[in-house]
Amino acid sequence: MGLHTGTGLKRWVERAEEKTLHLGRFNIGPRLILGFVFIILSMLVADAVVLWQFHLVRTQAERS
Repeated sequence: MGLHTGTGLKRWVERAEEKTLHLGRFNIGPRLILGFVFIILSMLVADAVVLWQFHLVRTQAERS
């Protein structure tokens, strides 16, 4: 029973590996582009959050 469970788990892991995106398959160029895109998107999201917080502070200050 333990052997059957182990082989089933191994097959499941192998199928999951086939479905996942392996960044190691890409050359350095596409990996760098993906990294820079991720950094730029993260910065834009952070800027949007900061602007939203400034807006909240400004509206609260106007009420006082």
